[in-house]
Amino acid sequence: DKQDAKIGSKSPITTFDITNEPNSVRQLQVNPMRLIAAGDESGQVFIYRSKEERIEELINSFNLKSKINCIKFNEQSDALLIGTENGEVYLLRDFTQRKSSVKLLKGNTGGPIISVNFFSLAGSDQLYGLTANENKLIIWAISETKGRELLNNIFETKANNIRSVDVSVPIANNT
Repeated sequence: DKQDAKIGSKSPITTFDITNEPNSVRQLQVNPMRLIAAGDESGQVFIYRSKEERIEELINSFNLKSKINCIKFNEQSDALLIGTENGEVYLLRDFTQRKSSVKLLKGNTGGPIISVNFFSLAGSDQLYGLTANENKLIIWAISETKGRELLNNIFETKANNIRSVDVSVPIANNT
């Protein structure tokens, strides 16, 4: 007997009903630190901490004012990449801290984002984001200018009928 867990409820996490009803959950992502990010039709993003099979607490929430199409945690750091229907890409950092210390970086792709992902190059600590819409792939870098972090479009290419993107992890050469 499964229960659908609504965002904000105290019921056990078993399943989430992802529908097209107003303000319903559209995207859900869980990371290894037991954090859950959920994005909805209205642009709300909720970040929860879970323990065992229960939502323990709401850590943070944000209103990005555009339907959330995709969400992806970076497994190696406190970072969350979000793609919206309006073509905006957001990178949230330090989201487990007080809301005033959360870093929210923004870029625009010019079309609805259908897929987001993180990657880094072998031997580098630099974190990159990858976004896709139906006809464009963009690589984003996080850079610092005058003490301020920015999300910069460093590579863009056109393609046809993209449905999703993924990245592979390089294998270290141990010879």
